[in-house]
Amino acid sequence: MFSLPLPVGEGPEGEEEDNPIQLQAIECRDFDRMLSLMYPKSFNSREITTVDEWTSILKLSTQWEFSSMRDLSIKYLTGLASSADLVVLGHRYDVPHWLLPQYYDLCVRLEPLSMEEGRKFGVDTVIMINQIRHKIRYAANLNRHTDAIQDLVRSAFVPAGQIGGQFW
Repeated sequence: MFSLPLPVGEGPEGEEEDNPIQLQAIECRDFDRMLSLMYPKSFNSREITTVDEWTSILKLSTQWEFSSMRDLSIKYLTGLASSADLVVLGHRYDVPHWLLPQYYDLCVRLEPLSMEEGRKFGVDTVIMINQIRHKIRYAANLNRHTDAIQDLVRSAFVPAGQIGGQFW
């Protein structure tokens, strides 16, 4: 848009209706959702209510570095999205504080991973989660303390040499 000189006889993008600003690789529905958050029909309620809608906000606010919108989407997604979704979104949009608590939840919950969750994670992550689940359910380890389980999760999902990995 601003990087090259304009051809002779052409105005800059967005100056006229027949020459709109092109937003490359931006889906219309994501942009519509962001606009509905920026320009709500009513200040008494939000139009954005689902995980998919808040994910659109997280995607664009991360891409365009709109920090307050990003923080708002993270806040709402934390209460709406499943542990599996938060892990996937945490990796995709760099929300590291979601990861370890959600991996922990996936490892200690009673239900096994679903096929859909397995497809989201990929083989390596599914195997690591199932290895931890097996270790904490092994007959000799039924009374594992929360700290010990957190250490297992941290050792599996925090790369060697990386400091950090907070749970709560």
